[in-house]
Amino acid sequence: MSDPSGLPVDAVAGVFRQAGYDGASLSRLSAAAGLKRASLYHHFPGGKEEMGHAALARADARLRRLVIEPLSGPAPGDQRLAAMLAGVRAFYAQEPAGCLINALSMGEGQRLFGPALAQTAAAWRDGIARAYADMGAAPTDAIRRATGLLAEIQGRLILQRLFGEDMLGDLGALG
Repeated sequence: MSDPSGLPVDAVAGVFRQAGYDGASLSRLSAAAGLKRASLYHHFPGGKEEMGHAALARADARLRRLVIEPLSGPAPGDQRLAAMLAGVRAFYAQEPAGCLINALSMGEGQRLFGPALAQTAAAWRDGIARAYADMGAAPTDAIRRATGLLAEIQGRLILQRLFGEDMLGDLGALG
């Protein structure tokens, strides 16, 4: 599926989610986009790496809008956490094959995308920590709890992929 600009970003993102960067061959990327390799290179002259950056940029913008931005609003910390958890469910409802951010953090993807992925994860963790701090947690405890919540979410995503069933439905109990 192409976006309005004609770039088949969603299609290549699906391949990266399923296979990771290393497993996403140009043949698989071309087939998913419904394009011949030459046409795919027309859209992405930088090849597979440019496709990965485009897919990650789209996922990152969506994650920031749905998940990270609700953590910085004026609401009380518990309400910001609840909004963030609702955003997590909404974000991953449209990422059925797994987490693109996780998939691009392995192998060669770690070298190519690791700094951007770490920056996003830090922004997410820090937003959660601010909410916990606003709820009365000491700064070190807030960071520890935020890191634990992120680990819980990411672990559930792995189990969701393995078991093929929704593991995010009861996230509200985590906040």
